[in-house]
Amino acid sequence: MPNLFHLKKTAGKDLRRLFIILQLLFVPLLFADRASAITDLRRIPQDPRLLVEAPGADSPLLTEAAQARRADDYLRRHFSPWRRFEAAHSPREAFWALERYSDSPAWGENLQRRDPAWMEELASRCDRENYPSRADRAILVDNAALRSLPTERPHFNDPALPGEGYPFDNFQNSTAWAGTPLLVTHTSSDGAWLLVETPFAAGWVRPSQIAFVDDAFVERFTKNAFAAIVRDELPLADSDGRHRFQARIGMILPLVKADGFRLRLLVPFRDGDERARLAEAVLKRGDALPFPVSLTPWKAATIASRLAGESYGWGGLYENRDCSALTRDLFAPFGLWLPRNSAGQRKTGEVIDLRGLTPRQKEALILEKGVPFASLIGMTGHIMVYVGRREGKPLVFHSLWGLRTLDDEGRAGRHIIGRTIVTTLEPGRELPRIDPEGSLLNRVTELVLLACPVF
Repeated sequence: MPNLFHLKKTAGKDLRRLFIILQLLFVPLLFADRASAITDLRRIPQDPRLLVEAPGADSPLLTEAAQARRADDYLRRHFSPWRRFEAAHSPREAFWALERYSDSPAWGENLQRRDPAWMEELASRCDRENYPSRADRAILVDNAALRSLPTERPHFNDPALPGEGYPFDNFQNSTAWAGTPLLVTHTSSDGAWLLVETPFAAGWVRPSQIAFVDDAFVERFTKNAFAAIVRDELPLADSDGRHRFQARIGMILPLVKADGFRLRLLVPFRDGDERARLAEAVLKRGDALPFPVSLTPWKAATIASRLAGESYGWGGLYENRDCSALTRDLFAPFGLWLPRNSAGQRKTGEVIDLRGLTPRQKEALILEKGVPFASLIGMTGHIMVYVGRREGKPLVFHSLWGLRTLDDEGRAGRHIIGRTIVTTLEPGRELPRIDPEGSLLNRVTELVLLACPVF
């Protein structure tokens, strides 16, 4: 127990951390059914705090100056929609889903084929000929799904195929949290939907989910210091007791005042004239922290522990997170900007190429070069956080839908995981029908170092 030994030596400095470690040592599996879980979930602690090496646990992974530069870059990107006066996306980019899916079969929420007239109606509702029809600054006043087309109804590919059907709704582009700056660029023909550009993605939202901002609002919202929400699914009420929205990890809000126990924040809401107003809310320190939070292994692991076990959410479905939403939100409190999708995240930071290496060579290079809680491991369609090692194997923290399988006749399938977990790069390798060529270790192509001063 080398980690526990070192923690005991520093218990006088950090008794609270020692208590957490001791408590969790008696709970080897927090989020999985032991009878049905893959071996990794039975053997590897699912609380990321248990994976932190005691030496260096509180050491910053970025210098104060480097982290300040990164935080400034984060805020510049975050508020970019309020500095534009026209749509950033071309018609082809804005209506990409029409081009991709208009001539392909679609299945609905009942897993039955949709009538082709459904897509024709959606195309009409988009009013593409008049795009862009506006350029109005706004803000989200509630957490919102960004839909690729103006409908809440899903568009599934053939659910009989592996990796298709629920939850892979082709129209679920992303989810954006309350307080996100927007530029409204278009209105659906029926007035029931608005096309918005966020700092990281675009999509259709309901008008009731946004409020329009003016120069005075923007000035007040952006002139403050900021706070990062560091506890998930936190009901947030203003000082008058009115519930405003569910605060989520990854959310950044203006900070009015902070002391040793509380943070006083500004939260946006919508008045009767569709304009944005600000109310004050008070959160306990520990539910929110001044932005940026110093990036240390322990703090990153603590925030990760509050995301562990969460259900998988393709494109933010049901306000859950997929792999890239998890990584983006995990590093947001530290002021590290990540693109929304895994393809973009695989190119962010110092990239070490893993292609052409054998599985064991990949593991060795990851163990040599990877920085726990400050590195990503990527491949086509998936991204993971490197969190350390166990028995000479790299460990990753990721939101995973399922593992590729093959039946006795060679037909592909999935072993469903459906949540955020800690695993090796070969989860489920003990399963009799796991596809050996489909393992994460075989498919990973990049190690991405995030804690380099500049990228």
